[in-house]
Parts: sequence; structure tokens; C-alpha cells
Amino acid sequence: MTGAQRNRALLDHLQHTGHLSRAWRPALEAMPRHRFIPAQVWRHGERTPVDRETDPDSWWDLVYRDEPVITQRAPDGTPTSSSSMPSMVAAMLHHLDPQPGEAVLEIGTGTGWNAALLAHRSGPDRVTTLEVDPVLARSAEQALRQAGQTARVVSADGEHGWPDTAPYQRIVLTCSVRTVPAALLAQSSPGAVIVAPIWGAGLVRLTADGDGSAQGRFVAGADFMPSRTFGDAVTRPTGPSWRSPTELDTRCVADLGFQVHVHMRMPGVHLSGEQRVGSYQAWVEDGCGSAAHADGTGAVWEWGERSLWEELEKAHADWEREGRPGPERYGVTAEPGGHRVRLAK
Repeated sequence: MTGAQRNRALLDHLQHTGHLSRAWRPALEAMPRHRFIPAQVWRHGERTPVDRETDPDSWWDLVYRDEPVITQRAPDGTPTSSSSMPSMVAAMLHHLDPQPGEAVLEIGTGTGWNAALLAHRSGPDRVTTLEVDPVLARSAEQALRQAGQTARVVSADGEHGWPDTAPYQRIVLTCSVRTVPAALLAQSSPGAVIVAPIWGAGLVRLTADGDGSAQGRFVAGADFMPSRTFGDAVTRPTGPSWRSPTELDTRCVADLGFQVHVHMRMPGVHLSGEQRVGSYQAWVEDGCGSAAHADGTGAVWEWGERSLWEELEKAHADWEREGRPGPERYGVTAEPGGHRVRLAK
């Protein structure tokens, strides 16, 4: 199959499963993912690279799967940049909904693929994209130029935005942040839409009111690499631990409504989980040295000063009493000093 055929097959799948709207299909057809993916990449969770030159079949297969692709690693092997899974890219574009001619600011250029899709919709020179890594910024700029899209690529810390081309009608972040940076709120025009992955919760869609704040709701789950501004969001402890029993189903950490509820009750705490052989494993971490790991068999190991699993069980009981509300029930107000989450009655 050619790259175009693989791209059409993926888009057909995304459209059939409801992840891709007709409005965005032309952009994804015109800007296929493979044009922005480096020759050497990695599957999520694997250390062996997939190389386009030595193993082209595996490379093409990975690029046109609906999964993230690691595109850069630090010397110690830690992933530092990726191309998001296409269904998430389509979802974020849908929620952002830029219109032709609107000024768009993107935080986290990465490969440049998302910037190309935004530029295809908004028009020439309407997209400014910030990338803290100058190597990635140069690579993305070249890929955009080769794709025939004109977007302003700036090597800068996205936390400060880019006032030179403000105000913006649309702002999108492709990295997780603890809260929407105050500079981005200040550079938003009244009525601007901000779409951002909040660390430990999910994807939030906010509408700016023009006075430095914005309101909205959580609209989807989202597990993005953290902004480099606050460094490693999670450093799992390796010191002494203690074991305790639990009756809580570990799969609760995968429920977006519960994730948002925990974000409201336990700010700064991050949930994660994965299916392993025979059980669903769950992690809870606060980024300050405390963590809990439930192995799915009724046992929990904890580290640090906080008993995070006990706090999680209390938050879960509270969520159950509220009727297990979904993410749409939680409102978000972002302000220069942080954000507040509330449960709408």
C-alpha cells in the first residue's frame, strides 16, 4: 500500500468509529501523518527503535496505526517528544474548532503535524507554534515548508505564550500542564477557545472572557507528555514501602469522571493504570515522593508520607455518593493563580 492508501484507510476507520468529523477529514487527507514522522521512531513502551530504512513495513505499520509514536528520546531513554494518536489529534481539533482567518497559538510543535493541520484550516500565517526544543523547532519548520504550509515556528517556552502575534482566537496545548499558564489567558481574545490537557485529569475546553480568566469543562481523557517547564511530573519512589489490603476495583482509575473527581478532591495527584497479565495495575502519585501501587489482586504498596490509596478510596466513596458523575458534570475556572474544579449539581 502507498502512504496515501494507508492514510485513507486510517481516516476511514476514524470516521467510522466517530473519532473524525467530515469537517476535518480534508485537512488530514492533505497533510498525511507520515510526512512529519522521523525515519527512526519508537513504539510506546518499547526501547527498540523502528527504522524506516531497515524495517520499512514496521515503520509504515506504526505510523498508520491509531496510537502514539515516540519521536525523540533523551540520552537515558526517556521519551521527550511524540506524535499523538490520530484519534486524539482529531478530537482536539474538533474541540478547538478554528475558523478560517482566526489567529491560532499552539504550545508544543513537536513534529509539526498538528501545526500543519491547523494552518490548512486557518490559512497562511495565521498559526504560531511554540517549541521549547530548538532541534525539534527546526525539524518541524522544515517539514511544514516541505508540506507547503506557512506557520510561524518559534523556539520558546510555551508557558509565556507569544505576545508578538496576540491576541489569539484559539489556543491549543499538546503537552500536559498543571494549570493553564497565566500568559496564555492574558493573550486570549474575548471568546477565545483554549484546549489543554490538564495533568492528572484530562482534556479541558475553556472559553476566555477577556479579563484574564476562562471557564469550561473536561471533554475527554488525555495522557500527554508533561510540559518541560515543570520537568518530570512523576518520579516513582524506590525507597521503603508498606503493604495494605484494598477492596477497591483498580479499574476505577481509568474512568474519566472519577479522574476529574480525584483532580478536584486531590489536586496535583496523577492516576494511571494498565492491563497486565491477569490483572489491572493502578498507580497514584503526587509528584512529591508519595505514591501507591495496586496490583489488581487486592494488595496495595505505598511510599512516602501520604497514604494516597486511602485518600483515593475516600474520593471514590464520595464519587459514588454523588452518583458517579461523568466529566461533563465538572466545571473549570482557569485564572492567573491556577484553576478551580467544581461539581455542577
